[in-house]
Amino acid sequence: MLPDGRVVTGSTYDRRVLVWDPAQPGTGPVEIGRPELAVGAVTVLPDGRVVTGHSGFDGGRVLVWDPAEPGTGPAELGRHEGVVQAVAVLPDGRVVTGGLDGVRLRNMQDGSPGTLLACAAYALASSLSPSGARLYIGHAAGGISSWEVRAATQT
Repeated sequence: MLPDGRVVTGSTYDRRVLVWDPAQPGTGPVEIGRPELAVGAVTVLPDGRVVTGHSGFDGGRVLVWDPAEPGTGPAELGRHEGVVQAVAVLPDGRVVTGGLDGVRLRNMQDGSPGTLLACAAYALASSLSPSGARLYIGHAAGGISSWEVRAATQT
């Protein structure tokens, strides 16, 4: 959800990134972009920018969009080998991205991929504990991996 209460969605079907305003039912969404790759995951940064994970024939991409400037196109934050199905924002502003090749903690200040965390299998979903202290990754092996966010150590 954006800081102003609007909701962001992404589609694997028509590959659009949309912003919906629940305060205006019956109005259509605003398209902020239509990437070349299917949208597998969406999250919102504290400053209102949107991070999306994508899959394609040449690997997965992580893109950053600015809803205040629809249609301007995204900046690429990074890549994965294969699809990107999980994205989340940690309390310290790092972005978590997960795909076939593991889970990355990306630094938004310099765009560096940061730490690559081993995951038991292909990462499908991400979530933070209510306190923001733990990161959980659901994976294709049917389990959940858990990390303490501050130290980025798995338990």
